[in-house]
Amino acid sequence: MVTVRSRKVQRSQFNSVPQALKDLDQWVAWKLVKDKDGKLLPLGDRLTFKWNGNDNQYSVWVIDLFHLNFGKSFQDNRPVLDKIWERVPITTFLAVISIF
Repeated sequence: MVTVRSRKVQRSQFNSVPQALKDLDQWVAWKLVKDKDGKLLPLGDRLTFKWNGNDNQYSVWVIDLFHLNFGKSFQDNRPVLDKIWERVPITTFLAVISIF
């Protein structure tokens, strides 16, 4: 028996660890792939890239950025673009007078 976080666990429950490490292998950008002779393949052959399509958080963020949709403020739940436009005149004024 092994105690893990003050809980007794049978060693047979650890048999899935190698499978978990194999599943983790799909998340790395490069793999240590060897050829038949045991030599590492060139880096260009080992690099992997998986396209997940446009349905992910980064794509949504970039599309919203191009549409000038910066979301809502956490403080008062107003659109962020409105809050930015409120502060543009004073920022411009301070930038102009700092030049002279």
